[in-house]
Amino acid sequence: MTHLLWISLGLLLFSMHGTPPCSAANDTLTAGEELAVGDKLVSRNGRFTLGFFQPSVVKKLGGGGFGSVFKGVLSDSTIIAVKRLDGARQGEKQFRAEFSKFWD
Repeated sequence: MTHLLWISLGLLLFSMHGTPPCSAANDTLTAGEELAVGDKLVSRNGRFTLGFFQPSVVKKLGGGGFGSVFKGVLSDSTIIAVKRLDGARQGEKQFRAEFSKFWD
């Protein structure tokens, strides 16, 4: 089930082409900082944020050359990690390489 959640979140975020996991006002969230969000769909300029997944808390875990990684807790207490890809093609390649580790 966890793998399915990872894949679903990853594909959704990938399909949004780098849509930020936080609202545009919170793009400067730093590692370790938490952002409380509501239990409803959050959209800014037609872009969906992690509010789409109804997390109670979003925390930036870190980032690298291809994007940032965020930890979220869904309303059913499921802990998720979401990677926001920066850059189109190389980010996709890196994401797929990281994701393939779950299936080995």
